[in-house]
Amino acid sequence: MPEIVNDDQSRSNIRCTTKEVDSISIEICASDIPALRASLNLWLRLAGVSEEMHDIVSRHT
Repeated sequence: MPEIVNDDQSRSNIRCTTKEVDSISIEICASDIPALRASLNLWLRLAGVSEEMHDIVSRHT
């Protein structure tokens, strides 16, 4: 939850939506290149962890 709460000092805005059951769309808008890069790194890392957790749970159910 802390990753998706925007505060007044944020240099980027993120919108996550689901288009289909098995996909997610992440839209990132940033005020500068370093903020964009940091946001991309964070959200790609979170998506990767989410996919890994899904794979682990799927194997054990």
